[in-house]
Formats: sequence, C-alpha cells, structure tokens
Amino acid sequence: MRDRFIKRLIGKRGYRLWQQVCESDLTAQHHHYRVIQSIDFQEHKHEGQCLVKKESYKIAFVVEEMWAHSGGITSILRLGTYLTQFGHHVYYVDLSGRPVKESAENAKNNLPYYEGELIGEEGLNDEYDIGIATAWLTAYHLYGRDNFSYKCYFIQDFEPAFFPLGDLYHLALNTYRFNFHMISLGPWNASQIRKHIGKVEISLIDFPVEVQQFPIQKRKINVTDRLKLIVYVKPASRRAPILVFQSLDLLTRALADRQMTVQVLVFGLDPRAEIPIGTNAGYVPHNELLEYYRTCDFGVVASFSNISLITYEMIASGLPVIEFKDGSAPTFFDKRQLIFCETSPADFVSKVLYYLDHQEELKKMVINAQDSLREKTWERSTRSFIAAITSTQN
Repeated sequence: MRDRFIKRLIGKRGYRLWQQVCESDLTAQHHHYRVIQSIDFQEHKHEGQCLVKKESYKIAFVVEEMWAHSGGITSILRLGTYLTQFGHHVYYVDLSGRPVKESAENAKNNLPYYEGELIGEEGLNDEYDIGIATAWLTAYHLYGRDNFSYKCYFIQDFEPAFFPLGDLYHLALNTYRFNFHMISLGPWNASQIRKHIGKVEISLIDFPVEVQQFPIQKRKINVTDRLKLIVYVKPASRRAPILVFQSLDLLTRALADRQMTVQVLVFGLDPRAEIPIGTNAGYVPHNELLEYYRTCDFGVVASFSNISLITYEMIASGLPVIEFKDGSAPTFFDKRQLIFCETSPADFVSKVLYYLDHQEELKKMVINAQDSLREKTWERSTRSFIAAITSTQN
C-alpha cells in the first residue's frame, strides 16, 4: 500500500530514485559486525588519553572504503595531505578488502594530488602514534586495539541520523561514548552529539573550501528569460532527493507562466539513473564542475545532515545557493548569505521567484557569502586539527 502511494505521488522515475534511497541505507557489512561482537567494552575505556610530544607523528586515518566521487573521502584526503606537508607520516587504512591499486585510483579520482600512503586492512596491525576513526564503523575497528597510542574521531556528520531508529542508529550513537578525542567538522555535529548524549568534550575545526580547486570568483547575475540551475542530488534521504525534484517540477511550471524556461543540470547520481526532471550529468570531475558553476544561475543543495562541501564550492564560484531551513545550513550561514526555504516545494518556488524579482539583493547575498569563506581554508582547518590533538601532549 505504501509503495503504491509513493509511486502515484512522485511518478515512475521518482519511485525508482526512492528505491535507491532505501537501498543505500543498508550499508553495513558482516565483517564489521564480527568486530563489534568481539569488543570487550569494559576492558578499553580510553579515559585520560595523553599524546607523547614529538616533532612529527605517524598517523593512520581508518576508512571504511576508499570510495570514488565521495565528498567525505575527499575531506579526509585533504586533511591527510596537509598533515603530510606539515611533516607528519600519514597512512589511509582501507577496510574494504579492495585491491590497494584500485583504491588508489579512487583516491586520485577524489583528489589527484593527495599525499600519504594508502594501505589495506592489514595496516591496522602496525604501530601508530595517532589513529583516527572517520566513520562509526571504523570507530569500532579502532576501539579494541592497543597499537594506536592516541585515538581520535574525525566527525564529518551525525551518522546515527543516517538510519531509522533501531540497532544501527544506536550502534552509531554509541561510538560518541568511546572517549576518543572527537574533532568535528563544523559546530553542527557537536550540537547534535551533545543533544543526544549530554555534555562531552568535542574539538571543532572550520568547515573549509579548497581555494586551490575552487577559487573565489566574481560574476554577474542577470537572469532574464531562462533560468539555469545546477542541482546536487544523492540517493540518500538526508540529501532530500524527492523533495528537491518535486520543488524543481513545481518551479518549472511556475516559470512557464512567466514565459521563462528552466534548464536543470543534476550531478551526484549514478549517470545511469533515471531522474524525474532535468539532465543527469552523473559524477562530474572538478574541472568540469567549475565550468558548470560558472555558467549556471542558481545552485541547489539539501543538507539535512551536516552541510555539504558542494555548498561551499558553489558559493566560491559565485553562485547564489538554495538550501533548506530545517537542515544544518543555518548553522554555517545566515539569510544574508544563503537562500533558505522551508521544507516545502511551494516555499522553494516562492523564494526563487522573489530573488528573480530582486536580483540586486541576490548580488549582495553572493558577496556576503564569499566574504565569509575567505579565511576558511583547508590549510587553516588542518592546523586547527593538529593543534587540538597536540594540546594533549605529555
């Protein structure tokens, strides 16, 4: 009954996308569960960790898998690259079992100039000064090991929210009770963690933009009879693909009444995926993405979990960006910098029409947003990251 209702509501193509969203939540693998089952939580408390002072550290980022086309993996690689340039020895331990050569290709796909050494799961057995969990499953792999002198948790999102209320939700939530040194990418994750488990120590680093790849660009805004939108969509409910496509459909009809045409370019999905509206550009390399940003009029991103790198890249490229008010974006930007709409297709349309009629306000919004980015670089955030860790030196 539910499936038939959803299919009628969003159409055949939208229904296929909804099925992908449901399937994408079933990500846990059996060998991760064996690790969870083997942990003695009474034996390892990780209380009062203290890092021995050194000029440089051997650091391992533990990743579930070195996915291609992943913003989260790209952030890890950026962080590791700057740590390498600062004189530390950085390793990326890939738990997927994928051949290292293949994982290295995926890493290059995300960040062609990344530095640090990529190794397989056997790398977990080496000795390290600092081990860094990068997702909830990797925290369990790190938890029971004694060959990491100091354990950290690089938190890019509030991962319990990736799951319905149930076992995976609580397994993810419990990782924030491990007494690792938690370092959050931006303040939103920290606020969510404290809301759910109480007052805990969490270090913060700014959510940055990589100005080497996405330099801050000035551009003219002058929309007349055609509106060109670039839209970031992923098959995950936290990125609101169904809401986004419903909003775009309603906007197309509203602008037709104004004798305006709408061109919608969607990226972030498998290029073979059928979408209800627009052109599916698939996974777009950053040089092509820059060109798309420069030739479009608005960017659309939904961040119902932690904000996306894409929002920052669009702003740097001179795009006014539409986000949803109920997500995390208001934690990072205000209404002078971003277009916030309610979780409603009608309000989405209302906001776009307003700014099409007030394009001078739109120009000021982009300037304000870009001004807020100028100090938020990956180099600066990496220095904050290592400073937070070394503040515990003995």
